Amino acid sequence: MSRPYAVALRMLIRRRGFAVAGGGNPERLGSEAEFASLCGVAPLLASSGKTERHRLNRGGDRRANRALYQIAVTRMSYDQRTKDYVEKRKRDGKSKKETIRCLKRYIAREVFRALRHPFEIKGPSWKGLRPARQALGITLVEAGRALNVGFQKVSYAETGRLMNVRFLEEYDAWLKSQMNKTS
Repeated sequence: MSRPYAVALRMLIRRRGFAVAGGGNPERLGSEAEFASLCGVAPLLASSGKTERHRLNRGGDRRANRALYQIAVTRMSYDQRTKDYVEKRKRDGKSKKETIRCLKRYIAREVFRALRHPFEIKGPSWKGLRPARQALGITLVEAGRALNVGFQKVSYAETGRLMNVRFLEEYDAWLKSQMNKTS
């Protein structure tokens, strides 16, 4: 899993209620299948005669299901691996609805793994950025000009609302260079 995607997934887990879907205690979930069922993305057999197919489970936590849908649709637009997967499913004769169902189940697996085994975000922590800038007597506007971004982006980085690892590293390096100049 790529780092920016992992960071985004971790933020989504926190914000979208997957922890609520997990009951606040992800250890109680025994398997990925249980979590998928809880989120309403476990496939149900809907075969009839010679036709063999699955349909989407209508039960489960609707907020978690909606979050999985949003992730799937976004990835279908921006993620090249997902675009390739959608093309493959189209060649296999699957409809867009069936493809999204499969994607949601796959994403539920990723979310379940992230809930059970939280990962650390590598790179500089945002927590020390604001005190370091303030200790140097640099305003948000000055920092934004030096980094060629708006002061809002700097503020978001300092408060943890911007999880762009590349920008955090650039900002951290710039602050360290400013500390070295004053020393």
